[in-house]
Amino acid sequence: MKKSKGKKSKNLAKRPSAVGQAAAASTTTIVSQTAKWSGPLPPPAQLQEFENVVPGSAERILAMAEKQLDHRTTAENKSLSANILATQRGQYLGAGVSAVAIGGAAIAVYLGAHAVVSVALVGVPLVAVIKAVVEARSN
Repeated sequence: MKKSKGKKSKNLAKRPSAVGQAAAASTTTIVSQTAKWSGPLPPPAQLQEFENVVPGSAERILAMAEKQLDHRTTAENKSLSANILATQRGQYLGAGVSAVAIGGAAIAVYLGAHAVVSVALVGVPLVAVIKAVVEARSN
């Protein structure tokens, strides 16, 4: 039995390709749709579609949004409390430094030190207080 490679290729060349015919005869249309929303919840129509696809998903999405809101509220409360404590700590430290400086100035005067020492000891906290007031008003 003898096989002829040339004859076989001629037969293939004469036959139209079934794949080529199908590709030429059909047209494919691809439609893409994108939905976007801001916030933790989708629009009601989208929420209904989620519920239709996976029963119970709307309730799960609402529970997730409520949980996120609780978390955010807790985090903001903690942050606010920390900021208040930091501000109070700064005020206490500033008052302490000012009291020490004024006390030091009083002791320097009592011991007969030069007047520049007392002015410097009182001037530093005074400048810091003025700076704090000016920054508070500008904000």
